[in-house]
Amino acid sequence: MSDQTKVAIVTGSALNIGRATALHLARDGFSIVVTARQSEHDAAETARQVRDAGTDAIVHLADISDPAQARGLIEAAVRHFGRLDVLVNNASVRRQTKFADMTPEEWREIMGTTLDGAFYCAHAAAPHIAAAGGGTIVNLGGISAHVGAVGRVHAITAKAGMVGLTRALAKELAGD
Repeated sequence: MSDQTKVAIVTGSALNIGRATALHLARDGFSIVVTARQSEHDAAETARQVRDAGTDAIVHLADISDPAQARGLIEAAVRHFGRLDVLVNNASVRRQTKFADMTPEEWREIMGTTLDGAFYCAHAAAPHIAAAGGGTIVNLGGISAHVGAVGRVHAITAKAGMVGLTRALAKELAGD
């Protein structure tokens, strides 16, 4: 591995778990790409906190449910920092809707951001992570993917898909 500062992208890092993850990585010395779909103010605040922790940060807004925007996110990180070592797929859409009231549009929004977005980002990031000498792709899920919950059929299905994605990527990309 190079002695350059390592770089991490944390999707959905404008608030909550994503922000906490970005700050933890920053305290460990990683430069951070803070990303959100549209929360520019909150993403800028996370980036400020990362810089206050002593490392570099950039903000890149992207709707990762769009393959081109997901690729653009990864490319922006590599263009700015020259490498990518860690991808944390954290982005998701929080909805509480009973199954009978769920619309196909809502289903696609959740699946698009949570599961499709993780795939698009990992697919674009994997070659760069390998080129940096190896690294990590972390997919965040939750216990509800294993036990279920009322009003969260879409989110739980997406998170359960993340479990499968994680296991498959671990087998396929382990050498990198």
